[in-house]
Amino acid sequence: MLGPKDRLGKIANDLWKSDLSPSISVNIPQSLYHEFILRKQDDVNVSEMIAEQAYYFLERTLGDEDIWSYTHAEEAADESQWKVREEFGPAHEGYYWKKVFLPNGTKIKMTYKGKIYYAEVKYKKILHEGREHSPSQLVNYITNSSRNAWRDLYLMFPGRDEWEWAYSVRNALDNSNSGE
Repeated sequence: MLGPKDRLGKIANDLWKSDLSPSISVNIPQSLYHEFILRKQDDVNVSEMIAEQAYYFLERTLGDEDIWSYTHAEEAADESQWKVREEFGPAHEGYYWKKVFLPNGTKIKMTYKGKIYYAEVKYKKILHEGREHSPSQLVNYITNSSRNAWRDLYLMFPGRDEWEWAYSVRNALDNSNSGE
């Protein structure tokens, strides 16, 4: 059985070769159809335009349980986890930076002289531009000088959407281990 992303890929493929794909009719208000014609004012394929917008909506809302069924959201999450594992390696593995564990899929960011640099943990390695680095090597490579990686790097752990200062992550771990 195809997963949500695979089904979406099939839809995209069908869209781009729409002359060959089976299609169905969907009733829309005539005024909406006319609005497409008025706005485009030249050769317009309203069906194709609506199909493209529907596709982009499906792509944008993949796994959104506020819109779709809980079953779909779960299926999309499972598929997403598999894709992450395939791209970055098993989630329970990663890179150990002293006491801080960076699971596979962790994003790393550094800003230097107004430019933002990114790295990520893939298969237990920190990779930046295809090269393997330790956190210290990464910072030194970017700045061409010796600096404290704990103070320069920000981390985004898998499943989160906020960057955390590496220095704070380490200190929080130190504080939790000391019983505070």
